[in-house]
Amino acid sequence: MATIYKTTGGSGAGCTDYGTRMPLADIELRLGAHTCRYSGTTPPQIAPMTLYPHHIVIEVTGSDSKTRKFPKPGYYHVLDLHGNNVGFLFELAR
Repeated sequence: MATIYKTTGGSGAGCTDYGTRMPLADIELRLGAHTCRYSGTTPPQIAPMTLYPHHIVIEVTGSDSKTRKFPKPGYYHVLDLHGNNVGFLFELAR
């Protein structure tokens, strides 16, 4: 299972929420055309940092089945999606 984090863009304690685990294929389907940039194997530092967690980062583990949008393990920053517009990512599957 991959993890979706809301983050302020910084690193260290208090910069992210606890994360929400979800199958990677479900995340890709929900994100649709949103752009994800691979940031490597460590969480990205995102500028500008925000006071509240507005940036979205997806953590893909080595045990996740890879997808077209998430081809390798590591962290992906969703470039065109912000924390106050992400309710659709966390809705229960119907």
